[in-house]
This record gives sequence, C-alpha cells and structure tokens, in this order.
Amino acid sequence: MNRQSIEKRKAGAFFPETHWSTILAAKTMAAETCWPALEQLLAGYRTPIMREIQSRERCTHHEAEDLTHDFIASCLRKDFLKNVDPAIGSFRVFVKVCITNFLTTKHSRKKILSSQSIEALTEAELQTCEVSNQSNNHFHSSLDVAWAHQVLSNALKRLPAKCSEHENQVLRVVKDRLIGTDCETAIIELAKQLNITSSATRSALYRVRQKLRNCIRDEIRQSVSSTKWWKVELESLISILAIHGEVR
Repeated sequence: MNRQSIEKRKAGAFFPETHWSTILAAKTMAAETCWPALEQLLAGYRTPIMREIQSRERCTHHEAEDLTHDFIASCLRKDFLKNVDPAIGSFRVFVKVCITNFLTTKHSRKKILSSQSIEALTEAELQTCEVSNQSNNHFHSSLDVAWAHQVLSNALKRLPAKCSEHENQVLRVVKDRLIGTDCETAIIELAKQLNITSSATRSALYRVRQKLRNCIRDEIRQSVSSTKWWKVELESLISILAIHGEVR
C-alpha cells in the first residue's frame, strides 16, 4: 500500500460521516435531491452567516435575516459546492469567501473575485483568505466569532451525555467556568460547594474539561477534511475565544 492510500485511510478514520460527507454527497446528487443535504449543511452556519452579513452591511437584524435567506437560496440555486475539493481548508473559510462574492454581486460593487465564480475558487485562494485572518490575531470577523461561540455551545450541549453522574454534578456547578484555569482559592471554594476534597475536585474538573475538549474537537471535525485543517480551525477557535473573553 502506497503512502497516498495510507493517508486516505487515516483521513477516513479520523473524519467518518461528518458534515463534510454531506458536502461530498451534495456534489454527486442530482439537483432535485441535493437540496436537503445542502440545507442541513447551511443550517448549521445560518447564525454565523447572518451575523457576518449584518456586520458587513451595517443593517438591521430583519434585513440581515432577509439577506441570509437570499444567500442560502442563491447557494442552492447555483449548486455552489459542485467543484469544491474536500482537501481545501475548512467550510468556514469557504463560506466567508462566498459571502464576499454574494454581497459584492448583490450591490453591483467592484467584484473582488472578478472573472471568477464561487465554484472556481482555488486552494491557494482559500488558504490566502485564512492566512489573512490569522495574520492579525486581534481581528476576527463576525462569522468567526459566531462560529466559535456556536462550536462551544454545541459542545457544551453534548457534554452531559459524555459525563458520569459525579462529573455532571461538577458540570452543573462550574458550567460557566469550564474554559480556562482556576486558582487555588477557586478550587477550595468549589470543593466546599461539592462537599468533596480539593484533590477530588481537581481530578473531576480535569476529566470534565478533557471531555469538553473532545466534544469541541468532534464539532470542528464536522467542517474540515484533514488533520492539518482540523488543527488550524482548533487554533482559530482558541484564539477567538481568548480574545473575546470566553477563555480566562
């Protein structure tokens, strides 16, 4: 077995049936059958898309909702995933470029992607978009921030099912303080609330946080296709949450 085959098998094991699979399925479906798959995919990005559009257009919430509806409808009409290469970055990056194209076309502005359609985006262009975002760690678009919060929210919703009864007891007490680290005083206070020793508190808190990390990692896997881009998105998430006050 050659190296390329081995890499494909590793990717398949790391990224089984995810939203990225939905993208690939949507590409191969007939036009009349792909809409449910695309709608499922875009539904998960609806809030980040709407906040990005509202930020860029400086419009009202109602106007942003209308534009978001138009954007998603446009995506479905144009079959914009037709030529997407699953090896290209993350769906978050792709959507940001698509929004740029949609808005510039919508308002007849100078086209940033002149002479190119959404379907013709290359790997180099998508990577350039991501590198541009990473070059200034203090700038994140509205979509980036909404995406990070949504990933964290989705992970927190899944967390209780991953925890034991004792761990869920800890989770109920510290849910708003799971991201970050705790000083010794905070550990002692938490131990008193839980009626357990400080050592047991540290151990339980560590296990809960580890499970939260796993939930976050699983969420991110849904929109990328390789370990490389999974790591890029994970680093982006940490940066966004740290800057916007979620990590203490």
